[in-house]
Amino acid sequence: MIGAGEVAQVIHIPTLQLLDHLYSIVAICDISKKSADHCASKFRIPAATDPEEILTNPEIDVVFVLTSDEFHDLYTVAALQHGKHVFVEKPMTLSIPSAKRIVDAERAANGPSVFVGYMRRYAPSFVNAFKREMATIPKILYARSRDIIGPNSHFVGQSGTFPLRSTDFPPEAGKKRADILDILFKEAFDGQEITPVKQLYCRFLGGLGSHDLSLMREALGGLPESVAGVSVNEPFYSAIFNYRNRDGSPYAVTYETGRDKVGRFDAHLAVYGENKTVSIHYDTA
Repeated sequence: MIGAGEVAQVIHIPTLQLLDHLYSIVAICDISKKSADHCASKFRIPAATDPEEILTNPEIDVVFVLTSDEFHDLYTVAALQHGKHVFVEKPMTLSIPSAKRIVDAERAANGPSVFVGYMRRYAPSFVNAFKREMATIPKILYARSRDIIGPNSHFVGQSGTFPLRSTDFPPEAGKKRADILDILFKEAFDGQEITPVKQLYCRFLGGLGSHDLSLMREALGGLPESVAGVSVNEPFYSAIFNYRNRDGSPYAVTYETGRDKVGRFDAHLAVYGENKTVSIHYDTA
C-alpha cells in the first residue's frame, strides 16, 4: 500500500482488515514518517517511507496506490513493471497521455492488471438495483446528475476512524509534486494557456467530479455526443451534455457540482423516461 493518508486510514485499511479472511496487508508506505509510524502502530502493519520497499517486496501481489492524484501514474506504472496488480484510487490520473502510459504499462506487463476505485459505480445498490431498473426505461427523455457536498472533515469526523494528518514531508517532495503537476497540466491543456482557473477545474474534475463522470458513463452507456455548455465558477461547476438513445433520439443531461462549508451530502443521479423515473442517492462519498 503506497500512501498512508486520510483515505487509507479511513477507508482502505479498516475495510481490508475486516476482510482478513481474504486479504492481508503486508506493508504500507508514506513519505511522511509520522503517517507511516501512525499506521504501523494503530493497524499493526509494517511501515516504510521508501516506495521501493513496496514495489520490490516479493510477498506483495497487489499494490494499492493511495497517493495524491499527480503520483498515480508514476506508482501505477512502476508497480506494473514489478509484476504487481494495482488498485489505484480515483481518478486514475489527470491527463489523457498519462492514462495511456498506464494502459500501455498494463498491456506490457502481460498479466498484472489495474483496477480504478470508483466506489459509487460498484455499490450494490447501483449494480443490483439502479441498473436493473434503468434497463426497463426504453427511451431516456432527460437525466440529471448532482453532487454538492460540504467539507470532508464534517463526515470524516463522524466516522470514528480518527485519522492522523501529517505535514512532515521531505523538502524535495514539494518540488517533485510541482514538476509532475506541471507536466500533467501541459498534457491536459495541450497548446493552451494554463491558467489558475483551468488548474483548479482539472483538479476538481479529477477529484469530486470523477465520481459523477464515472457514474454517468456507466449508467448512460458511454460518453456524451457533445457538450452544450459549461459554467466554471470555482468552487461550483455545471454543464449540459447531449446524449443519444439507442434509437438515435436525443436527450440532455444536466450536471451540477460544487463544494461549500455546509455539512451536507447532496449526490444523486436521476433518469427520466416517459413512464418511469429512476434515481440513486448517495449520502456519503
